[in-house]
Amino acid sequence: MIKKILVVGDLDFNSSGYMNIIINLCKRLVPLGYEIKCAGISYEGQEHDFPFSIIPASNLGEAAAVMNNLCVLWKPDILLTAFDIPLQQQFLGAIERGNLRAACPFKHIAITALENGPLVADWALVLSQIDKVFFISQLGTDEAKKTGLDNVEHIVIGIDTDVWKPLTKEDRETARKNLGFEKDDFIIITVADNQERKNLLASLNAVKLSIEFFPRTKHILVTREHNLYGWKLSSLINSLGLIGKVFIYERGMPADRLRLLYGISDVFLLLSRAEGLGMPILEAMAVGIPCVCTDTGAMHELLTDGRGKLVKPEYEIDLDTWGNSKRSFADPLDAFYCIKSLVDDYDDFPKMIKKMKKYVTSRTWDIPTEQVDRVIKELTGEEIKEISK
Repeated sequence: MIKKILVVGDLDFNSSGYMNIIINLCKRLVPLGYEIKCAGISYEGQEHDFPFSIIPASNLGEAAAVMNNLCVLWKPDILLTAFDIPLQQQFLGAIERGNLRAACPFKHIAITALENGPLVADWALVLSQIDKVFFISQLGTDEAKKTGLDNVEHIVIGIDTDVWKPLTKEDRETARKNLGFEKDDFIIITVADNQERKNLLASLNAVKLSIEFFPRTKHILVTREHNLYGWKLSSLINSLGLIGKVFIYERGMPADRLRLLYGISDVFLLLSRAEGLGMPILEAMAVGIPCVCTDTGAMHELLTDGRGKLVKPEYEIDLDTWGNSKRSFADPLDAFYCIKSLVDDYDDFPKMIKKMKKYVTSRTWDIPTEQVDRVIKELTGEEIKEISK
């Protein structure tokens, strides 16, 4: 019998990490015999050729209404929710208020993130009510297990190395010229939302230090420039004396365009105070760009073992307002030293590239697809068969 999966998650085509996870998983689950419908929060009805339908929902309340209707009319076997823990909590409340399990006894699988430890008791209680919880990092899984949760597993999010592949030397030179950069410019790229956790000020200060040592340093910043709750970036760049050195690109561009920006760059820089995974890090690694990131959250597991440069936090706070979690503040000077070491230790650079390539090529989308397929079969009592490669 075909199993029906209702997916509820953030499907903002412009800037959602969960969208990347949902689309890639669902595309691969459909050929395995699943029928899938998505209630896409922030989805605006864009055309697509995915083998499943997406129903627009501007907010969590509308998504709950969509689910209510589908539970009555379509009766899904599996509910798969993909968003942060506070939204998982709100959606659980909507399920309980609507008494939806009585009309449709589905099994609930959640995909979520923990930006940094610890996992507070309130959030652990929320997750204990879900049949299976996939954390997108080993960090989140380990922190959840510390609270006694036994329904958790690390889902190894994939990276498409056919999409995110290195540029040839000729393509790199052509792209630099077409985008207005010189052959001998030293380009640092940051891909991060304009909000406090991403700590863009620290990145800009590290770039400023790099300019003092490498005068031809340029900074590509892919972000949401006009986020109401972020930095006033133009004013900030002006106050730091970086006009003409920082080039802002708006998030949400097509993957082939973003790949070019990675490919013309020399270093990827991300000094987040916490990070639940860091898809841009994986993208940069796949394109062959060395990464310099704060040694905190899931960034540690991505770049450890010589796959990148980790910046030791200058100091940490243990009670951030987001989940009473830890926040790590990178020292821009140490970040600059890491950047400089990539130039000074040029002979070691091929070893890092080799490790990066081996790591990203191992993270295929077959892995998380198999994980989800296996858990669905476990929850519904079906025989588990290996997915053919």
